[in-house]
Amino acid sequence: MLLTIGARVRMNALGRARHPRYGLREGTIVGCGSPSSRRVKFDDRKTVLSIYKGYLEVLPNKRGSRNTSDLRSEL
Repeated sequence: MLLTIGARVRMNALGRARHPRYGLREGTIVGCGSPSSRRVKFDDRKTVLSIYKGYLEVLPNKRGSRNTSDLRSEL
């Protein structure tokens, strides 16, 4: 899944190494800061942060099923 608005994300290993304060926080992409960053609202924070997109990874669905984009590609 892509880093699009509404996607659930967390910091990947590189992001955690560069910004250890963010740790394993999870959040939602709410916008684009620049071509190389995404605006993320972490669940436990009030403010929105602009994070380099190379530091983010998309969370798997909670149901354990595949993403709807995966299903569309099979049609």
